[in-house]
Amino acid sequence: MITYDFNAGGDGVGVMPSSCRDIREAIAECLRTSPCLQNAPAGSGRTGADCLKDPYLRANEVPEPCLLLLKNFYDCKRGLLDMRKRFRGNAPVVQREDAEDEVPV
Repeated sequence: MITYDFNAGGDGVGVMPSSCRDIREAIAECLRTSPCLQNAPAGSGRTGADCLKDPYLRANEVPEPCLLLLKNFYDCKRGLLDMRKRFRGNAPVVQREDAEDEVPV
């Protein structure tokens, strides 16, 4: 029987399974560089969660790539619970930085 220790760090904070971790980190980085957090008033204490929860901020200050990453994250988390994908696992996520430099064949 395989057991997983999600508290391996010993600091009381659980560790997310690795299949969705990369997407979650990409969302965090995307939100850090978004206008929602970059243009926030000083001392406002605005977080990335605030940017995603507030409909006005989400529509006007969160860029489209961040929203697409969020949708991929939802699909990844759903895939963890989907019994049809349980044995196969989630499809690997490929993040491409140079997608605009490609020339169609």
